[in-house]
Amino acid sequence: MGGAGTLDSNGCSYWAAVGVMRIMKGALVVMKGLKQNSLYLLQGKTVIGIAAITSSSNIDSDTTKLWHMRLRHMSESGMDVLSK
Repeated sequence: MGGAGTLDSNGCSYWAAVGVMRIMKGALVVMKGLKQNSLYLLQGKTVIGIAAITSSSNIDSDTTKLWHMRLRHMSESGMDVLSK
C-alpha cells in the first residue's frame, strides 16, 4: 500500500476498525483490506490507465462488459460522486 500521504494527495481517505480497512474517494469505497497479523492486505485490483476490453462479436456486449468491469455494482451515491 502507498503511504497515507499518497492517498491524501489523490483525494482518498481511509479508516480501519475491527480488522477491516476501507479506502474511500468521497462516498465511494475503492478498495478494502483485511488485517492479517499486523498488516492490512488489500483485496482487489487498482486499475490505472486504459481498461482492457474482452473480445466479442457483439459491440454492445463489449461496452456493457467494460462498464461492468469499471463500476461493478455501484450504489446511487457512488454514481453521484463519479458524475462530479
